[in-house]
Amino acid sequence: MTMAPPNTSTQSASGRLTDPSGRRFEYLRLSLTDVCNFRCTYCLPNGYRKAAARAPDLSPDEIVRAVAAFARLGLWKIRLTGGEPTVRAEFSEIARRVAAVPGVRRVAMTTNGYRLADHAAEWRAAGVSAINVGVEHRNEHVKFTPDAGLASGQLSGFGSAAVGIDNSVSVTEGFVEVRVPLVQDRPGIQDLIFDTAYRLSDYSRTGNADTYKFEMQYAPVDSFRLRASWQRAVRSPSVVELYNGSLVGLIQLGDDPCSSPDGVTPAAATLQQCLNTVPAEEQAAFTQRYGNGSTTNFIPDAILGQLSQLTGGNPDLKNETATSYTVGFNIQPPGSGFTGSIDYYNIKMDDIVGVISANVALNTCLDTGDPIYCSLIVRQHTTGGLTGNNIAGGGYIVQQNLNIAGAKIDGIDLQAQYVWHLPGDKGSLAFGMNGAYLLSTETTPLPGAHTYDCAGLYGSTCQTVNPRWRHNLRTTWQTPWNFDVAMTWRFVGSVKLDNNDSDPTLQGAEWHTSTGEPLYKAFGAEFPTFSYIDLAGTWNATEDIQVRLGINNILDKDPPLGTVEVVGGGAANTYSTYDAMGRQVFLSATAKF
Repeated sequence: MTMAPPNTSTQSASGRLTDPSGRRFEYLRLSLTDVCNFRCTYCLPNGYRKAAARAPDLSPDEIVRAVAAFARLGLWKIRLTGGEPTVRAEFSEIARRVAAVPGVRRVAMTTNGYRLADHAAEWRAAGVSAINVGVEHRNEHVKFTPDAGLASGQLSGFGSAAVGIDNSVSVTEGFVEVRVPLVQDRPGIQDLIFDTAYRLSDYSRTGNADTYKFEMQYAPVDSFRLRASWQRAVRSPSVVELYNGSLVGLIQLGDDPCSSPDGVTPAAATLQQCLNTVPAEEQAAFTQRYGNGSTTNFIPDAILGQLSQLTGGNPDLKNETATSYTVGFNIQPPGSGFTGSIDYYNIKMDDIVGVISANVALNTCLDTGDPIYCSLIVRQHTTGGLTGNNIAGGGYIVQQNLNIAGAKIDGIDLQAQYVWHLPGDKGSLAFGMNGAYLLSTETTPLPGAHTYDCAGLYGSTCQTVNPRWRHNLRTTWQTPWNFDVAMTWRFVGSVKLDNNDSDPTLQGAEWHTSTGEPLYKAFGAEFPTFSYIDLAGTWNATEDIQVRLGINNILDKDPPLGTVEVVGGGAANTYSTYDAMGRQVFLSATAKF
């Protein structure tokens, strides 16, 4: 049994427990068992590690004596907890005797509810007068009111006026978790545990959704544990995704393939291709503006590689759903100072909230005339360009939120820690490594569309940097003098430009001929591996004061560069995956009062 009295308490002249401000303590939490407190893998970094010998739980007589002692100090509410306290065979007896202690006015309990239906009357009769259940309610509200400058649409670089938002979403949830030790302390089966959980959510906009999980853990011995899990997850759209106002702004996409970049060079797309992006009633006027595609082409070109896009929320969005499973193991050889784990994960997502990539929409419409993609291309009614600044006038690529995409990602996570105690009184060296190997990250932009894999790639279609391997390796000298020194090696694997990949969706997405033939892009064709070295020291001057000094990116490595067609505007031609600021020195102090 564990007891949770106040962190800092004194006994007043009246015999009551009080804090330094004179406030009385009237509540005591009693943990009747360690079945969940210490066997739950989420409670400790490496899961449950059963000691060679453990003191037995306090008997009901001992529990009653402890409660009586605290009751004499003024504590009148007792909560019986300890993960799942009802696994104690004497739970009803303990509750009855605790409720009978002079001075105790309320006995509450924490339970996951799996025995509630069968024993509620028995526990109520024993004196339990309150039960903690897993129910919660959240309300999220977003309000943004643009000032006169933002609302005017005249600010340089914004493309158009900002739009306000003032909306809310809420959710009410109930949940239950159950852990069942199936077999323990048997030859060949140190632990065999089954976990399950269920959550029912009622979202104000998207309605009811349920999620659940199942997990098994098997430890033949204390030092080795196998685990496997399967779960279903749900994400409801955010306030912004649902209600953000429609806005015509800028997108870094490069030249309009239907315009001549300089009045001499032919447009990248043919007239017939470009007519796919124009409604029938405007095709005659567009044909005149297209001219011969070069010297007589008057379609407005992009400005600094920026075209226009229509963004905004969608109140008809549905919940995103995902199913995932993991299989792995962790190992901790006794007395070795080493712990490690390897896990395989596989996550499949459906109805992802997002937009069809502007590259994919424009190029697919040009090449195929598919009405699904072509409906996203809205040319200016008066100029035929894609450089509009308002909805009525057109001239943009639609990038509003839809439940369109599916995705799958799988990979392997590796964690390892090792502590080496230095000879003499010199402290210890602690090594910690977190690594991830990406097997695949697949996207299906529309139901039935071609699926492309961005593992090992980066670019405007893949959007993010997706190295196959990356890791952080941290070495810390834990000195006996209240001072620690740590060196961290951050490694990011190489990635190739998606435009040069052989996948038909990715190949030539940024660079292609006027007939749609993909072109190889040499600049930025590959970002090499990157290694960063960081150094930091921590001094615990007192129990309440900590000082940290360090240098990140000691070697002052510059990030890799990409062109405007690849990296979005405002991103300094690189990605946040890399250190854009070079070497950084920091000094910080923390004081507790």
